[in-house]
Amino acid sequence: GSQHVPGDLHVVEGLQDGGHRDHPAAADEPERADGLRTEQPLPAADRDAQGDEPPCELRLPDPAQIVGAGVLVSFLCGALAVMRALNSDRRRRLHASQAQLAEMVEASPDAIISTDHNGRVTSWNPGAAAILQFSTREALGRPLSDLIVPTQLRAEDLATFDRVMKGDTVSIPRTIRKNREGKEFHVSLTAVPLSVD
Repeated sequence: GSQHVPGDLHVVEGLQDGGHRDHPAAADEPERADGLRTEQPLPAADRDAQGDEPPCELRLPDPAQIVGAGVLVSFLCGALAVMRALNSDRRRRLHASQAQLAEMVEASPDAIISTDHNGRVTSWNPGAAAILQFSTREALGRPLSDLIVPTQLRAEDLATFDRVMKGDTVSIPRTIRKNREGKEFHVSLTAVPLSVD
């Protein structure tokens, strides 16, 4: 056995001739006659008041913090999933509504026309083509007033356009428009502002 002074710590390891130790201080330590090598005592500064080696501290996060973080992440993931589902549902309903509106415009016997802020035609339904005798291809991109407004009513049409551009809805129960051949006829006109997002 190994003898040691009380209060000192010795670690004794058995070594055979030619044996190998992975301890970095092995070459500097005294070797005993019986082939055993002894570790030198730990300095007093490295031992606690009872002569033992200082305990190793392992600091772990508070379990409450871990649980709280997990709950927060779960909540955020759930909220994101709900938002995506709502947005997806809103987009589906919007597309369905737009498709239904487009079908109504296409099927209407009335002339339904849209223009941009310069008064140029951006849409022209089959009803407009039938009544005004301009095809959609002919009408798109052209100033609406040049196509269907009689010369004597250009000032009235411009005033109507200005009001619509300011956000007003204008209804004219009886006015006059012309077709491709220049033939004039009475119409009922409603002009509404549209916002495009």
